[in-house]
Amino acid sequence: MTKPKKLEIYNHKRVFWKKPRLNAVFYIFKVENDKLDDSPVSSSASASSAGTVYQFYIALAKCFEMLSAQRVLIEILGDVTVYGREQFEIKCYSDPLTDNHINFWKTLCNWMDSSFDESGYSSLVLVTTQSYGSKTKLAEWNEASVNRRISILEEIKSDSESRFIASGEKEPSQSLIKQRKLFSCDPDKLKRVIGKVFIDANSPSLSNLLEEIKQKNLKGILVRKKDDFVNSLMGFLVSPAIIVDNKWEITYENFEEKVRTLTSTYCRDTRIFPRKYFDLLPQQDKVESCKEKLFVKKINEIEYHEVVPEAINNYISTTNTILNEFKNYDIKPSRYDVYEEEVLKNFTARYRFKARNVSDVIRDSKNFYDEVLLNTQISFTGFTDIPSGFCNGVIHINCDDAEKNMKWRLE
Repeated sequence: MTKPKKLEIYNHKRVFWKKPRLNAVFYIFKVENDKLDDSPVSSSASASSAGTVYQFYIALAKCFEMLSAQRVLIEILGDVTVYGREQFEIKCYSDPLTDNHINFWKTLCNWMDSSFDESGYSSLVLVTTQSYGSKTKLAEWNEASVNRRISILEEIKSDSESRFIASGEKEPSQSLIKQRKLFSCDPDKLKRVIGKVFIDANSPSLSNLLEEIKQKNLKGILVRKKDDFVNSLMGFLVSPAIIVDNKWEITYENFEEKVRTLTSTYCRDTRIFPRKYFDLLPQQDKVESCKEKLFVKKINEIEYHEVVPEAINNYISTTNTILNEFKNYDIKPSRYDVYEEEVLKNFTARYRFKARNVSDVIRDSKNFYDEVLLNTQISFTGFTDIPSGFCNGVIHINCDDAEKNMKWRLE
């Protein structure tokens, strides 16, 4: 495949619904999504609707792959198009992809249409759920040179012509009609087009494609929420709101905004807390630099030296999480402020209670330290499974603040 060329303009005009039948498309999606399975796809209305849903799943997958300023087009220049990069013709069939299968030849003829400007694409991809037939020459297509691809097409057409003559039929098959049409086209354009054609056979089934989308793109969303997340995105794809100037177009910016909104909605109570820094040991130089910090001195005041290493680890892990991980989530600063306030209120209340009953300052202060760090459970809106080390780290961060009168020594 050649590198994508910058696309200035498309001359090809694909027939588009003047008034997009979005309600019908969404109905088809909901019906088929409710009965996803891996059963063979029949040549029926159900198969047709399954093909429509499959097309939209491919479109959704391509939306997740978009880079800044890119856009995905649906049913404008092809089944699915990543503007200026790739075009996808999508087939959801169960029968084998053979030399004369109409899907292949019809797709080639579409790309050979005189109004289609292939220079705007780096690749033209036939995505099909079909497996290669046992004897098909198409199995070698993707690795073949342009000249070899021409030879493959010529050999298949020659075989088709011979069989047609031998059959005594009056009318040629639809595949042969397409083959004849293909070779009546500009030979130079034929070479340019087939040099960009890639056959993506054995593509995942409808249900497997959905599962791939969820596993690849919905990390951090709980399993029970992923179907709802995808359904909401599919509703977005068929929404009239994305139809601009009669074009079915999803921009990177619009899609990113929608994903961000849905992530906030579906993760409000279910987002898994980022444990990256709590699963790693801090670098030794950072540990050494913390040994003279105020929060460590306050622990040493109660002669509890053996807990200092763990306290430093929690301090570093919590600080790194706040600075480096929270920015990757749609977490408002106010959420952390509320969490921190609750942690400090809990600490202050426990301190007042314990300070009223002190008989041995060092022993009782150590007991207070253990009780606070072992038994403080504060919820953080937007996250589940908060590691205890994070809460403890928040306490150490505040103990390190000279302006706050937080200490472990009971007085």
